[in-house]
Amino acid sequence: MVSKLKVGVVSALVVAGVAAPLVIQYQRLAVLREENQSLQEQARQAGDLRGENEKLAAQLAAAQELSKTQLSELLRLRGQVALFRATETQLAKVQAENRQLQAQAQKGSDPKLPATVVADAPRVPASAWANVGLASPTAALQTLNWAISHRDTNALAGALMWADEPTRTTANASFAVAPEEFRARYGSLEGFLYSFFMDKANAADYRVITQIDRGDRSIVAVEKTLVAGGTQTERVQFQLDGGNYKQVIVPGMADKMIQGDLAGAVKGKP
Repeated sequence: MVSKLKVGVVSALVVAGVAAPLVIQYQRLAVLREENQSLQEQARQAGDLRGENEKLAAQLAAAQELSKTQLSELLRLRGQVALFRATETQLAKVQAENRQLQAQAQKGSDPKLPATVVADAPRVPASAWANVGLASPTAALQTLNWAISHRDTNALAGALMWADEPTRTTANASFAVAPEEFRARYGSLEGFLYSFFMDKANAADYRVITQIDRGDRSIVAVEKTLVAGGTQTERVQFQLDGGNYKQVIVPGMADKMIQGDLAGAVKGKP
């Protein structure tokens, strides 16, 4: 009986000795699971927060970029308004001078600057155009048309001049506030002007309708017969400069060219 009791006690002690570590290990595993789940939940929350932060950062960057674009556009528009006002003032001044010049030419009221009027000159076909220099307004006119038809930028550049430095400065400012794509396409104001002249409609011939010479300035009205059909009339102002007559880029002329090109691009024209 005692032996059985001893065996029972020993067995109980053995079971207890084995069970105790198992219970502790189980408890540790339960704690580790809870800690692991907690860490996973924290990692998930951290991932959500990271994604939200990235989203907010992207939205903030987009808002800042939009603000920069809006500010740049606002400054560009303000610059254009100022340029348009300056151009209108200069253009009105030139138009008034031209009207006065024409009135004086018709009346012959200024004996110091007698006017010479030539009308209905013969047509000059494109096949006869040549680089005949710039010694007279009619020679300069033919040289200009020859340079355009032969796409000779050197001859064209030599036959053009600015009315004055403020006119050139205003035109440069107008070019500077044009869209970046426009400025990259032409490179410079002069590059744009040469391209504009070269892209004029091809003419089969031209004739001088009226030429008014007064001192070192001439105003020539020209009628062109276009290769594509129809006619085109334009008025060209020439100024004697260092012994050569050159076409004058009058105030507002370059600005109108730029705005016309931009309007054509908006409408999808080439």
